[in-house]
Amino acid sequence: MPELTPPMLVFLVDAFRHDFLSDDVTPNLARLAEAGVRRPLRPILGYSDAIRATVFTGRYPDETGYWMEYCYRPATSPWQGLSRLAPVDRLPSDLALRGLKLAASATAMRHLAKRRGLPHLSLRNMPFKALDKFDFTLDKPMTAPEALGYPSIFDRCAATGRPWVYLDSSRVRRGSDLLAQIAGVPKDVGLIFVYLHQIDMAAHLFGITSPIFWRRVRSTDDLLGRICDGVRWRFGDVATLVFSDHGMSALSRQIAIPELTSHPAFPERFFVALDATMVRLWYLDEDERLRQELRERVATRFPGHFLSAAELTAHHLDFDSRLYGDDIYLLPPGIAIFPNFHSFIKPKAMHAYDPADQDQWGIFIGPADTAARMSDPVDLTEITALVTKALDVGPTAGVREALYTTSATLASTVGGDGPLWREWLAVLRWCWSAPLSGRCRTSSSMRSARMLSGLHVTDFSLRRWPCSVSSCPCSPQSRRSLAGRRPHSPGGVTSVRSVQCCATTACDWRLARSH
Repeated sequence: MPELTPPMLVFLVDAFRHDFLSDDVTPNLARLAEAGVRRPLRPILGYSDAIRATVFTGRYPDETGYWMEYCYRPATSPWQGLSRLAPVDRLPSDLALRGLKLAASATAMRHLAKRRGLPHLSLRNMPFKALDKFDFTLDKPMTAPEALGYPSIFDRCAATGRPWVYLDSSRVRRGSDLLAQIAGVPKDVGLIFVYLHQIDMAAHLFGITSPIFWRRVRSTDDLLGRICDGVRWRFGDVATLVFSDHGMSALSRQIAIPELTSHPAFPERFFVALDATMVRLWYLDEDERLRQELRERVATRFPGHFLSAAELTAHHLDFDSRLYGDDIYLLPPGIAIFPNFHSFIKPKAMHAYDPADQDQWGIFIGPADTAARMSDPVDLTEITALVTKALDVGPTAGVREALYTTSATLASTVGGDGPLWREWLAVLRWCWSAPLSGRCRTSSSMRSARMLSGLHVTDFSLRRWPCSVSSCPCSPQSRRSLAGRRPHSPGGVTSVRSVQCCATTACDWRLARSH
């Protein structure tokens, strides 16, 4: 039996800004950086869960459809019925109201969530009269198979036949409990992913200039070093990658806007989500005067601006649905909304501002041989590609994934009988023997395929895994350039004698029998 390659060890250190690194406060991270490569990392506009979704899949929010933990979806809200508690929103003390919601979230709502099989039903600081308009965007953990509609780094690890583990410091009583979990990691593990939340929490609670915060940075670095030692003791020399999802900005001012949630038209004629750094508005009727009134109220109360259509596209937030709002107003760094719909306690530092602000940048630390492959600053999707390449332990791992995907598509389209399947078997043999050439940045196999000759290609579908290789007919770029003569035109079969196609998990293509 061939010897297994050591697993890859990946740390996500939440909120570790690129300039927090130092020899005296973070000696373990500094040693990793000195031995490898260190770069600033530019996040996307959004909170930590949106950034994790992008890193896990290598896809931006406008591709996965995921941007926030909660979305506007009243029909399936797990909080249905709680709007009957709307009179509680009129408590004169906001502090008392937040305390009540915190206590209820930790007791009655936790019990209810357990009965319903949900991870939680936290009330956060959302108004009771608006709760039943929200729904969880995902109904499963992000690490679940194809939870985000695209293969994640965990799916890709499983596709190689090796297990993965996800160690989360926010789910244990003490950070040192993670060390005990290392002992239970399977010997054939392919990916060890460790999430450390402590710095993010300390920044929000105490601010990034507090001595308490810097003590937490030091203790997190110490925990990271001990986890590295424990993994090396079990598995030998492992490739280690460290990144943070974002940086952090100190807050100089916090502003309330109670007139939105107390407005007589809320939540029937309009809806609002008050994030700490954004105001998101939904317009539920055609009243243009109401729309203008709301926009003026927000723009008058806060510095910042409403994101234009061009900005939404640039930030990968141009969604087809209304799950996350019709209008998004973004505040500048250093200014926050409080009370907001999330925070029980007034934060001292925040993230999720414009990613161009360098205080929002995280850090990337990787092996020395990754330097040529990483931008400066590093893009989130480059981490996905790096982990994917490391996980592609077999020469046909990505091809196996592609064959599984395409065969499932084919089976659902035409069934399993007839000459079409003979052609499919020929394609299977071709995929297995195709030499490697070119690169596909987002595919698990990081390779392109040979020419498909003599076959008709139909429906280069973008419903699941759109390809990012501009020369591939499956890519959005090619779909636009081939408008009017595209081989994936709905309902038709266009003869294409030879097509250069990636034939990887980045492409969801179908083959039709030649006529």
